[in-house]
Amino acid sequence: MGGIVGKLFREFAVTLSVAIAVSLCVSLTTTPMMCAKFLRSQKDKKHGRLYLAGERCFNEARIPNTSGLRWVLRHQRSCSRSRARRFASASTCISSFQRDFSAAGYGRIAGNIIGAQDLSYPAMQEKLKQYTDIVMSDPAVADMSSNTGGGRKTRAECRLI
Repeated sequence: MGGIVGKLFREFAVTLSVAIAVSLCVSLTTTPMMCAKFLRSQKDKKHGRLYLAGERCFNEARIPNTSGLRWVLRHQRSCSRSRARRFASASTCISSFQRDFSAAGYGRIAGNIIGAQDLSYPAMQEKLKQYTDIVMSDPAVADMSSNTGGGRKTRAECRLI
């Protein structure tokens, strides 16, 4: 991501990437070892009705996941190909997106011109015309809108290429 937004979010992106990498290492190494050490079988213990009702609900919710997992394990090749196709299409879509959070207002400059208290309306319009000509002489400016009046300020807005 380029521009000011890229500079602002670079540190955040690095921090997030490192946090995800550390989390991946912990979840693949430390967590299974801690589970093997600290979790014990609950088969020999007596449990109350609330615990047993919760276990029944959990086991019934697990049945669709078990059958889905069995299907995926029987069709590993087609699932892997499907995952690769989805990854490729997502990569293609993401690479075609504009990589800027503020794309709607990017490249726009707005300014106010304040004239002297004793300046007449036609004189202020002439000053605004001179200002507009100076700004439009820049090749980086695509278009410009300006207006006089509406309070004490004269407003000019231009869009850059």
